[in-house]
Amino acid sequence: MKYKILLLLIPLALIVSSCLRSGYNFVSYREPGVSPKLYKKVCIFADFDDPFAKRETELEVGKHLFELGMNTVPAFHIMPPTRERTNEEIHQILVDNGVDAFIRISIENIQENTAIVPARTTSTTVVSEKVVKDDKNDKKRDSNSDKKSHYKGSREKITTEQTTVTNSPGYEYKYMTGDLKVSLIDVGTSQLAFVQNIHSGRYSPQFKLDYLRYGEVQEKIALTIEAGLRNDGFLPPKR
Repeated sequence: MKYKILLLLIPLALIVSSCLRSGYNFVSYREPGVSPKLYKKVCIFADFDDPFAKRETELEVGKHLFELGMNTVPAFHIMPPTRERTNEEIHQILVDNGVDAFIRISIENIQENTAIVPARTTSTTVVSEKVVKDDKNDKKRDSNSDKKSHYKGSREKITTEQTTVTNSPGYEYKYMTGDLKVSLIDVGTSQLAFVQNIHSGRYSPQFKLDYLRYGEVQEKIALTIEAGLRNDGFLPPKR
């Protein structure tokens, strides 16, 4: 919270970006007095309760940044989520593994939402046609003829319609949403160097937390983090 207040009081380089390379909208800030630098080894830590979303996000973001030249390691490789650790323990693990920067991806402002699906009625109509032989009219027609009839029988087409009505009752369901925040911390100084807020859309900024499991969502998060770090000088310019 103190960083948010400080960032509001002190003029900063504010970067507002629209969706870049299919990434999300974001705003990012570099802490005053922090010079952008290229770190030697960066730990990617997804602070999610969902173990599947945590693991896959650390892998996807780490892989993407590694392909751009940033040496990354997923947090679960060096800090498996087997127990709670103090800040001092985490710092020592990072130092022991040669990590000089720590990217934390967290969820804030978690909200429970209720969606209502209204009741609806649907109807399905099936039309069927059947051709039948009219034997009665055939015999009458043959008796009135002096010549041998070559008529093979009249045909009558019968059309029937059957309509099925289905009533679906309405229902409601709950889902969780939250804001996505990225923080870059310099391990050597324990100083916050960079903050990024990622929005899922212009009119619905919060993420549905279940969606964080999906590969396409994680890929877009990785692209957005790349754009923010590059704009603030923590990744080399594109060639």
